[in-house]
Amino acid sequence: MRSMGGSGRRQRWYAIAEPIRGVYDSYERCQTDLVGVRGTRRGPVEVSSEDEGWAVLNGGVRLDAGLYVFTDATANGGVGVVVVRMPVAENADPQILEPACSSSVVQILDAKPIAGIDSAQAVEALGRLRNILAEMVALYEALNQLLVREDVVAGSEITIVHDYFGVSAWMQAGAPPDAAMRIDPGYYEASFKKHAWAPAKDPTISAVIAACWELVSRKQLLLVFRHQPGHRSEAAGIHHFVRFNKMADELADQGSGRPSSATS
Repeated sequence: MRSMGGSGRRQRWYAIAEPIRGVYDSYERCQTDLVGVRGTRRGPVEVSSEDEGWAVLNGGVRLDAGLYVFTDATANGGVGVVVVRMPVAENADPQILEPACSSSVVQILDAKPIAGIDSAQAVEALGRLRNILAEMVALYEALNQLLVREDVVAGSEITIVHDYFGVSAWMQAGAPPDAAMRIDPGYYEASFKKHAWAPAKDPTISAVIAACWELVSRKQLLLVFRHQPGHRSEAAGIHHFVRFNKMADELADQGSGRPSSATS
């Protein structure tokens, strides 16, 4: 089912695996086709494009071989980080590497200080910037984890998966001239992705970005950023990016001290 277009809003897509099978350009069309159809439902689930919907239904969306870091955060400062390795072997399952991180902005910056940000400034900035600061500190924590891993050698390529678009946008805007990074668009083509962001004006965000790039430079890492919209589901089929984004989201909720808000 293809979009009729013309609304000016982002097109939404939905995949259904059972009791009917297909990719739809509206939730209403899904429900219309499901009326009177019996059987266990697997879907509809939201996807970012028609191609992604069929990928889910035709075997699933799986990680390519390599190392991935999934980051997420909450507006009140919870931080979640999940490191995943996808082996080269055919039909291999992704491996979650320890330790997974469930923490908070203040705890992370207390343990791994950034020049120019003390605890009082972190608390003040969190109240002002909320999830913007927390998401960037989640990346900072992820990079700190990578640096101490023996299997992350100089020049390693790491894919950073995030559901706040600003993670890649701020890093790109604040990148030093010799920075090694690229964007993996995945299945999500949003118009706002096409416009470069200006460097962050807030000094706290600027300090976190600079600290992140300093960590990257220590092992000359190549960062590949992939935006994965949050609160998606694997109900219609395997989707590794959804699975581990949800896990990072749950860890961030735990780090904030509140029950998990992740949806299934």
